[in-house]
Amino acid sequence: MAIRIEVATRRDLPQVAALLATAMETDAIFLDVIPPRERRREAMLGFFEAYVLTYSGPERAIDVARRDDGVIVGAATWAYNRAGRDSRFGEQLALAPRYLRALGPLGVIPPYRVQKVLERHRPLDTHWFLSAVGVLGAERDAGVGTELVGSRLAAIDDAYEDVYVESSTVHDRRFFERLGFLPGAVIEGLDHARPVGMFRPPARRRRRNDAD
Repeated sequence: MAIRIEVATRRDLPQVAALLATAMETDAIFLDVIPPRERRREAMLGFFEAYVLTYSGPERAIDVARRDDGVIVGAATWAYNRAGRDSRFGEQLALAPRYLRALGPLGVIPPYRVQKVLERHRPLDTHWFLSAVGVLGAERDAGVGTELVGSRLAAIDDAYEDVYVESSTVHDRRFFERLGFLPGAVIEGLDHARPVGMFRPPARRRRRNDAD
């Protein structure tokens, strides 16, 4: 069945939240964000229902891979971070009640801690940030992830802009390396994950560096 890559609409957000909650359930970073607990799946879904609202705002994007039957089988969330901008505290504050309902008063502490650890290692210059990418089971090894992420990377290359992502497994790092990302330092300070920050300069700059 054919797959098409589209920008998510508001109507797609519940399906995107459910997909990411499933895809990220065993991700090492999300074991720190939402540690093992009773009814963790329910907490993951509530978390992502709030999260996707953030990524439908200005200078944000959610791309989806959609089958011909309308089912979304992959999603990628992107943020355009300008140099010197803070972590959008006001945006997060507006969604705080949703996160509180999903995670409980004590449950919001781990995501806040993880965010602070990761932010210390993120670029200070203007860049696109690939926050999350997930593809459902049967489509995972069918090239959907490459098509999903690659479609926006092509536009980012045309704009001559940089991209940053945090990768938590060797498998993921190989995936991003195939797309032109360069591995950086291991990020320390989390309980379960030891992610690697990966940076992708525009294609023209990569070709120039290779020629040098």
